[in-house]
Amino acid sequence: MNRLLNILVLVDQKYELDLWVEKGSRSLGKVLTIGRSGGDYEVDIQVGEDIVSVEQSMQQLPNGLKPDLIIATSNTLNLFNQWPTSITKIAIHEQDFSGHEDDGFKVIAKINESNTINPPYINIPPLESANSQKVLGMLVKFAFGQIAAVDYEALKDLIPLQKVTVPTGVSFVIAVLDESPSSKFSINTLLDDLKVIEGEVICIFNDKELGEKICKHPRIDKYAILSENIGVGRAWNVGMMMTTQETVFILNSDLHLEASGVDTIKKELYRRENYAIAGPCGGYNDFVNLKDLYYIDDKKHCSSTLVDQVSGFYFAIKRKVFSDYNIQFFPEYIPCYMEEWDIALQLRKYDLLSIRVPVFSYEHAWGGTINGLEKINCLGKVYNKDTILKQNQNIFTRRWQTVFSGQNNNVFIPS
Repeated sequence: MNRLLNILVLVDQKYELDLWVEKGSRSLGKVLTIGRSGGDYEVDIQVGEDIVSVEQSMQQLPNGLKPDLIIATSNTLNLFNQWPTSITKIAIHEQDFSGHEDDGFKVIAKINESNTINPPYINIPPLESANSQKVLGMLVKFAFGQIAAVDYEALKDLIPLQKVTVPTGVSFVIAVLDESPSSKFSINTLLDDLKVIEGEVICIFNDKELGEKICKHPRIDKYAILSENIGVGRAWNVGMMMTTQETVFILNSDLHLEASGVDTIKKELYRRENYAIAGPCGGYNDFVNLKDLYYIDDKKHCSSTLVDQVSGFYFAIKRKVFSDYNIQFFPEYIPCYMEEWDIALQLRKYDLLSIRVPVFSYEHAWGGTINGLEKINCLGKVYNKDTILKQNQNIFTRRWQTVFSGQNNNVFIPS
């Protein structure tokens, strides 16, 4: 089982080159940016006017996010010093690179339309935003010895742009237990939101009385009323089996959303063939030690970014991918928690990717359902909400512990 590449990108976002480099990097692995914000975008770690030590900056990162690769541009080279010698480094420049030849860069790439090549110096095509990921992917593979260096024309021929086809139909699957008393949003307000968003709406009611009360709502196209609560993951599986559209959105019942966000997430999901799941929030995880390393929700990044796991209150999946690889929400996480972490590792078995999309046209309060409950009744048992997470973390560890060592050691570089 493979893991994503950890990438530290040094950027000054007021330069177009740096934005192209950042966009391309975010399609190749787990990215943290350090440098200077610019325009409407923000870096993860802001630097001031003083020269910053790359070595010291790395010491502040979580262990699970220590970089496998550092990417810098000519605009940022003079902002940093003390470059680590043991980490692969790529420099990308448009003009001058003098004064940094001894800093140990594995690849020194210049945007220059010529056929000269003298590794580690390599000429690359212009990093237009549409193909920056392709160009950077080739540089990374060259830096790690997976391909030989090629000249400008050969490299340009290797990066044809992929045509994107976005299916029109959408299914929305909503598991409903109650009317979310701890949130200002509920299944009622969500159904109001969906009045102006096209797609089939499927509700799985984990409470019989509530289901009978709401099921005839004109915006609900299909529903299942269950005699008792079967848990959120199992309810999602039931809903998935009732869908007919290629794109399926899983929505919490205490969510407010808008059509623009749904559109953006769907388009991003189909931007690459091996994207399987997309949503507005997600993060980088230490699956072995059950830790969130870095969570991304309201960050204004310049593009979508690969993540280990997408948050479960609002996300889209390709139904065919789930069917082809027999992926489902593991039914033993009862009544809730750990479903997203488990899906993340199921996808990783096949090098399928999860993408966080910078969408902000939604509102969601954490725990709108569970915070209103002292205990949860599920499949004939009563669960204390304070112990559910630990119980399901134990199930998760037992289920996946045999693959942990492999997913830490084997790095996957998306093509």
